[in-house]
Amino acid sequence: MKKAILLHGWEGNGKNHWFPWTQLELENRLFEVSSPNLPNTMFPVLEEQLDSIEDIVKNFWKGDIIIWHSLWWTLAMNIIEKYKLSWIKVILVWPTYQGYNKDNEKKYSDEWFKTLSAYTSNPIDNREVWNQYIICLSQNDESIDLDKAEEYYCMFEDVEFLEFPNSGHFTKWDWVTQLPEILEYFE
Repeated sequence: MKKAILLHGWEGNGKNHWFPWTQLELENRLFEVSSPNLPNTMFPVLEEQLDSIEDIVKNFWKGDIIIWHSLWWTLAMNIIEKYKLSWIKVILVWPTYQGYNKDNEKKYSDEWFKTLSAYTSNPIDNREVWNQYIICLSQNDESIDLDKAEEYYCMFEDVEFLEFPNSGHFTKWDWVTQLPEILEYFE
């Protein structure tokens, strides 16, 4: 049975936004789906979160899927690097990029920014593994520079960008509770 993990964003949980819909769609396609509540989401520590999902992801294999939302791109990319996950599908919904912290430094409180900087400080280079990356970007999210995000993620071999109009941060507050555009990747 193929496996999938849904990784929620900062201050979120495994049942936020479009996660329940996505989990149901994957289960209907006979995926074993995990949507864990990650620890300490207000001030996350990368190693603590990696440890919390190790048993779920250490045996991922060809055709399995990692889907994540928002700032957890660091967590997912570290998972891929740590376990040398290759031939999986990686769907990033509103992903940040290297340099994101600097672009948004003035928007955050000092404590929050220090946590964000520490969490995302590990340089990541997954070019030695091959995966299919699907990157969902919103045209009206003020926090993401579309050009910079596309420039960063183009370093990977197989990248497809999906641009969404008026999807904001892809949250229920932006009226996003489903992402039917990603269904074709659930094979």
